Amino acid sequence: MSESQKSDMQVVFMTGTFSREPRMSYTSSNRCFCKIGIGSTRYFDIDGETRSETLFLDGVLWDEQAEFTGKNLRKGDRVFIEASLSSEVWPTLDEGKAHSKLTLKIHRLIPIGWRGNPALDDIEL
Repeated sequence: MSESQKSDMQVVFMTGTFSREPRMSYTSSNRCFCKIGIGSTRYFDIDGETRSETLFLDGVLWDEQAEFTGKNLRKGDRVFIEASLSSEVWPTLDEGKAHSKLTLKIHRLIPIGWRGNPALDDIEL
């Protein structure tokens, strides 16, 4: 592989809250996957006034993490995520334009303040 063909690093670390119930399913080859929605809010000051901005992203987990998430976590649960970004593009029905969105390909998901792990209750990230 030449120097110009090497991949850049794409790693996302974030905390957020499940914005909907996780949807666990299986592929035709019986591989578990789980689709989730995450909302992540940042707070900032403008002229002494605190404001917020929430980013909503879809994500997918696979195998053991998918099964754990689908069986144990719920809408409103806070998590720490390590992921890479994937872009989905599809055509519209009008004028040949395309829609696109970024999706999280989740490599690691850690519950924060989860009722099943009291040791994580006080983690500040």
